[in-house]
Amino acid sequence: PEGKYYETIRDFKSSGVVPLNSDVIFIPISDNDDYNEPMREQIKATTTPGSWRTEYLLEVGDADTSVFSVDSLNDAFYEDYEPGPHLIRENCIRFLTIDWDKYQCGTNILITQYDPNSKVLQLLHHEEVKDPVLTYITAVNRAVQLWQEYRCRLLIADKGAGEGQLEMLMEAGMKNPGIELLENIVPVSYRHNVELADPNSDEVLKENIKSFLVGRLKLKLQRQQVRIPHHKEEIYDQFLGFKVVKQTDTTVTY
Repeated sequence: PEGKYYETIRDFKSSGVVPLNSDVIFIPISDNDDYNEPMREQIKATTTPGSWRTEYLLEVGDADTSVFSVDSLNDAFYEDYEPGPHLIRENCIRFLTIDWDKYQCGTNILITQYDPNSKVLQLLHHEEVKDPVLTYITAVNRAVQLWQEYRCRLLIADKGAGEGQLEMLMEAGMKNPGIELLENIVPVSYRHNVELADPNSDEVLKENIKSFLVGRLKLKLQRQQVRIPHHKEEIYDQFLGFKVVKQTDTTVTY
């Protein structure tokens, strides 16, 4: 049954006690002759990436060390749907975020939709721009196109790795004031801190922006307020592989 293999391995690692059903032999579905390729594909198409990996391929991998729990990710990726502009709801707020890169991978563009009533954040669009020559120019042009297509409210981009790209986005906004882009660009430097009001006092606390955002996303996942189609395995892999590599009293390195 779904969840049993992962729970068995997790409980065994944490307690060191051999489970009562230790005489059961688990076989990866890829090595199980009772299932042919069409049967495997059918199961995979109706299963979340996490459940497919842990329960059918028996790969626990990074599940134990990931910042985000397997259970919360499986809840977020439970439903499958086709992302696109047809999911736009007028009472919701849409954000376009950009992660600049052209060497390790392409530039990633993500569009999410936030419902103020249910507080659910839903993925509407994701793509990776991999132009081998004009990666950033292509990514900027694509971002402007998507901004208009999805009628976004804010464009959030990494300032530390994209000063030139941000200027190109601002230029596009100045040339086309009707798309309301220029005044809605939010540059973010993930190395800086954000000031937060302590709810129990009047003290203002400072927290690293990246750690703050990771904490908020983790909380939303735990509250089942994130929706991502379960065929987006590459995004699931990024969540599962996101882990703390170094931590001090003041900083966290992911």
